[in-house]
Amino acid sequence: MTFLTKYKKTLIYFLLSLIPISLGIAVYLLYPMFVKKPAPIEELVVQPVLELEEPEVAEVMNAPETEFLSQYSDKGLDYDLTEIDGTPNKNMFADITSPKFLDVSAETKLEDTELVASFHIKDDYRAYPISYMYYHHLVNDTFGNQPVLISFCGICNSAIAFNPVVNDQSLSFGVLGVLYHNDLVMYDRETDSWWVQVTGDGISGNHKGTSLEIIPGMEIVEYSDFKSGHPDGKVLQPVPGYTSQYQQFDYFDIAEERTRSGRSGAAADYNQVLGVQVRGVAKAYIFDDIEDTKVINDTLNGWSLLILKDPDDGGVRIFRRLLDDRVLDFEVVNSELKDIQTGSIWNFQGSVISGELEGESLLQPDYLELYKFAWEGFYPDTTYYTP
Repeated sequence: MTFLTKYKKTLIYFLLSLIPISLGIAVYLLYPMFVKKPAPIEELVVQPVLELEEPEVAEVMNAPETEFLSQYSDKGLDYDLTEIDGTPNKNMFADITSPKFLDVSAETKLEDTELVASFHIKDDYRAYPISYMYYHHLVNDTFGNQPVLISFCGICNSAIAFNPVVNDQSLSFGVLGVLYHNDLVMYDRETDSWWVQVTGDGISGNHKGTSLEIIPGMEIVEYSDFKSGHPDGKVLQPVPGYTSQYQQFDYFDIAEERTRSGRSGAAADYNQVLGVQVRGVAKAYIFDDIEDTKVINDTLNGWSLLILKDPDDGGVRIFRRLLDDRVLDFEVVNSELKDIQTGSIWNFQGSVISGELEGESLLQPDYLELYKFAWEGFYPDTTYYTP
């Protein structure tokens, strides 16, 4: 009997046992050739974290009286995001993205005493019932080819129109579901940046440090005044499926509760004011001090201002009194608005209707209409007009 014959089975078992070992060695040697090596640590891409630090304070501009500029582009405000109240909830309120309107002549649901936010571009006057805006807060609207963001904060009682176009991109806005200094915080769907409604400032995200352009002219008036002043106007219609939400929230009580503790007595003041800020200096005019039989010729940090109340629709407005390098003074005589220098007759929208200056119009600076405590929340060093 030969050696192979004697140990045949043992040799076979030995050779078979080498197969898995050989396969293991082959896998070990060949694996790096077919599998991409992980990138070294220094090559890994780290996704940026949302920055929450405060933006740099803008320098105060020293523009001359003759230069018209948007004061709110240099507000010099600091935003501390630790003061945000609440947790983001984008499903809390539904903004309006496809608004429907009805002619004033066909509107039958609104009572004459109901409040509306009135806004217009040229002769296109639109009323946004406050009872609807309490819930929706935002209307992504369009006037002709011009997109316009209509915003309302029920706690601050602030209705503001913005140009939502930023860097040639039209943004669509929703309600974030949190507050900053009792004011509504918005977000845009394109970049998820956060924006403060009172100022239009971007406070986080890609557009942090950017400001939306305020379109002057938004006013809160009674519907009867809107109808009489703008009989060809249009009225925002309720959104189907949300009518039960209207008038659900008592925002006055919420605002009072949020501001009663830990703030000065003036902060609990719910007088409506017109606030304006010129190159770092803020001033407010209490509505009750603005009469429809008189006008206020005022100055603020080098700007000559006109503040008035329209007797036709009840709107409170502010204008620059500067026209072609000349400062004008105004008065109301026999219910007519006149400038003292030329005697020209003006309408209460700031345009000349007869006289030497016929065809001319005054420019409107950025301004806000809101509760006194809300204005002070952003401009605590404000002064007030005293009659």
